[in-house]
Amino acid sequence: MAKILSILAPKMGVSALDANLISRDKAVVDAYVHDPLNYTGKLRARWGTELLKTMIRLQSKISELSLPIFIMQGSADRISDPSSSTMLFDGVK
Repeated sequence: MAKILSILAPKMGVSALDANLISRDKAVVDAYVHDPLNYTGKLRARWGTELLKTMIRLQSKISELSLPIFIMQGSADRISDPSSSTMLFDGVK
């Protein structure tokens, strides 16, 4: 379905990030919401499809990474699954 929307309606908003997931600190969430440089609208269909394609491509290329890499993620992250960081760490040379 995502591919079809990406082609037929690439600018269609499909999902919005819940700003409350940014932090447990209300002041941080408020700063995020009121920062005019942050996009707070719905994510567009094409953007989502391209993100998924990139994630799949990255999974097949992780073993080719040989740069120094620093990965830091909280175990209670509700936006990005912490297991993805573990996969990245385990896959890098």
